[in-house]
Amino acid sequence: MTSTDLLWACREVAARTALVGADVVEVLPTQIGAADITALIGSRLAHEVLTGLGMRRGALQGPVAGREPDPLPVG
Repeated sequence: MTSTDLLWACREVAARTALVGADVVEVLPTQIGAADITALIGSRLAHEVLTGLGMRRGALQGPVAGREPDPLPVG
């Protein structure tokens, strides 16, 4: 799984399920040659989950910005 796939999956899971919690378990920004990529992806994962939760909340409250959201399963 690539970083892009992981970011997409986290947003989709948060948007399409009744997610109640999430953890970023390991980030190793000091690894030689890493250029802090794991820390950046860890931070982005948290943002993607929050975005997914916002998308779900918006979908449950009605249209957002003048367009109908994709239907999401409830429960």
